Amino acid sequence: MRPVTNTHDGDIPADHVYFPDEAAARLKMGKATLMKHVANGDVRVILVGLGKKRKHVRFAESDLRAFEDSRRCQFTPVRARPSSNTSSRSKVLDFEDLRRKLRGEQPSARKRGSGRRSRKG
Repeated sequence: MRPVTNTHDGDIPADHVYFPDEAAARLKMGKATLMKHVANGDVRVILVGLGKKRKHVRFAESDLRAFEDSRRCQFTPVRARPSSNTSSRSKVLDFEDLRRKLRGEQPSARKRGSGRRSRKG
């Protein structure tokens, strides 16, 4: 692997050319992710060589800067949901009670215990 160029240096000329692994390190992403951006058309490349099966690419500093600029977005904070102090106008429905009313049944008294009778023997 080639040594990675120091990216913290603000003096990188716009015509500087990177190998794919260097460009990925410069953008702080993996090489596979960078190549997916290339396939998607998000990053411009310089084609080198005449490979028919596999294209050999390089990345210009100016293209990497343009990619970074295109990916910038302004952070807009999400508004917090109102607290639970809000009042609701909805009713709580007892579906069992509604079902009994529809069937015309009377509410039965609930039995205590497990529902099994013990046998004395």
